[in-house]
Amino acid sequence: RIKYCGLEKKYDLVVLGSMSIRTGVLDVVEALSILKQEGHILKLKLIGNPSLDQTLWQQIKKLIESENIKGQLYITGKIPYSEVPKELLDCKISIIPLLDLPKFRNNMATKQFEYMATGLPIISTKLKPQQYFIKEGFNGLFYEPGNVRNLANRIKYLIENPEIARRMGEN
Repeated sequence: RIKYCGLEKKYDLVVLGSMSIRTGVLDVVEALSILKQEGHILKLKLIGNPSLDQTLWQQIKKLIESENIKGQLYITGKIPYSEVPKELLDCKISIIPLLDLPKFRNNMATKQFEYMATGLPIISTKLKPQQYFIKEGFNGLFYEPGNVRNLANRIKYLIENPEIARRMGEN
């Protein structure tokens, strides 16, 4: 566990918001299992309720069992909006894993501002709306939507370079 500004960060990764196949949450869980196979045992916090999308939930449960990552995944379920900042404070790296779908090519993810407000570096899919406020190498990193290996590499980079991650979060 690492402390930043006196706060303990017990989760390496966080995804906030509505959870469905199209929002890319499964890609993050798959990246978690890839990183485990490479010797990086990371903890992921999902702030939301993935069980509302039964297809997503069944696939997450299958990955949890087949990759033995149950202890690495914490799901808050739906929480009051006023609790979001507190839930983000014990996390190190935030992720916006949206897939390349028409809706996400036009809509800016509100979660990026919540992540920024709590000083988290952001790893986001490289979709135009996120590129207005997230700048590569300054306050975040991008990866190609749906490219789980690319996402895992970005996570690994920030985990292995905590000073860079901290600086991105400050920016």
